[in-house]
Amino acid sequence: MITNSTQKTMRLVQFALLTALTVILQLLCSFMTIPVLNVTITLSLVPIVIGAALFGPWAGLFLGFVLGLVNFIPCITAPGLMLILFQTSPFWFIVVCFGKTMAAGAVAGLIYRYVPRKSIGICLAALAAPVVNTGIFVVMMLLCFSGDIINFFGSETVGNIFTFLITAFVGINFLVEFALNAILCPAIARIIRAVRTLRHGNE
Repeated sequence: MITNSTQKTMRLVQFALLTALTVILQLLCSFMTIPVLNVTITLSLVPIVIGAALFGPWAGLFLGFVLGLVNFIPCITAPGLMLILFQTSPFWFIVVCFGKTMAAGAVAGLIYRYVPRKSIGICLAALAAPVVNTGIFVVMMLLCFSGDIINFFGSETVGNIFTFLITAFVGINFLVEFALNAILCPAIARIIRAVRTLRHGNE
């Protein structure tokens, strides 16, 4: 019989591994940057979804914060549009950078918690994460930084600001994130089942 202390230690180790995986995956993605925009393709939503399902919405919120921090540092240290937006409005830039990933993790955790059939819940959670992440990014960019984006690229280049955000900022990022999460849904579900089975077997 494994003690409660040992179970808590195992959960802490599992959560630490997911945190490290979130950081490592995003650091690897730093080599996959869209030129000029300095926007990276986010592949770290998978461990966030797993953590949110295993440990709840607050875990998703924390892992989302970790991902936001990893994204935030290169944005303010490398020249490009993101640095200009940060210099223009540091507060709202931080809200965008951290808010979108934290909300994605929290929403994934809430969906998994409240959908009765967990096999469906994990798929919905995995697909919702990139939608929330991208949706908040687009909305906040429109509300807070549309004028700065137009000034940076020029009104003739931008044209319709919403269309420009979707095509230039969102297109590649969102498609890759959504497709990856969709493809990995069965694997994510198996990981969740395996960990929960191990926990119950040790009780």
